[in-house]
Amino acid sequence: MTATAVTGGGTARRLIALDTRTGKEQWARRLPVESRTAAAVVSVTPAVLAVSEDDRRGTRVLLGFDDRGATTASVPLSGSDGDVVVPEGIPAGTGREGRPLVFGDLLVPLTERKELVPDVVVAHSLKDGHKVWEYRTDGLSTDALAREADGRIAVLVSTVDGGQVVLLDEAGAERGRIEPADAEDVALSISPELIPVTGGHVVVNHLSMSGEPAVFSLR
Repeated sequence: MTATAVTGGGTARRLIALDTRTGKEQWARRLPVESRTAAAVVSVTPAVLAVSEDDRRGTRVLLGFDDRGATTASVPLSGSDGDVVVPEGIPAGTGREGRPLVFGDLLVPLTERKELVPDVVVAHSLKDGHKVWEYRTDGLSTDALAREADGRIAVLVSTVDGGQVVLLDEAGAERGRIEPADAEDVALSISPELIPVTGGHVVVNHLSMSGEPAVFSLR
């Protein structure tokens, strides 16, 4: 098994891959940065890293690496597709925090095109970084992503009644929805987490703003 870590003291400088059985370094890659940099591991296998330099002219991307540490994909955190929702500690333009998903050769983040409202799911190839597909929610907020046991992508979407789960296949096509039987029990905070479970999903509101329940289910 492999573990990845970012090194460099007060600023991220290198990404290294370690054998978890022996602790031996398998490969190391110097990050393409020059100023103080924040970084977060998005995926271990394949290795994907979120990188954001303090210097606005510097590197601000999601980087994909192969099993030898060669860079295979670079996806800007801000661009024509909007601002990508990235993990905590990575400066970005969204005001939201979340972890992109990796499905085989696809990197799938939430993206914000409208101010303060992530409203698009965009899939990029980890082979070269190009956009493969996108799913738009017609202005509704996409609050979280999760991987289904059957390989589908679960998208937690805010609605006027609270929330629902949209299920996408690996080509970005909608393959079902899960809507609450009683909308009064469904209320999303500004930082929910979606967890697939047997028979449905659990939503965890990590930050309650208006008395939202800490945990509820969607079945």
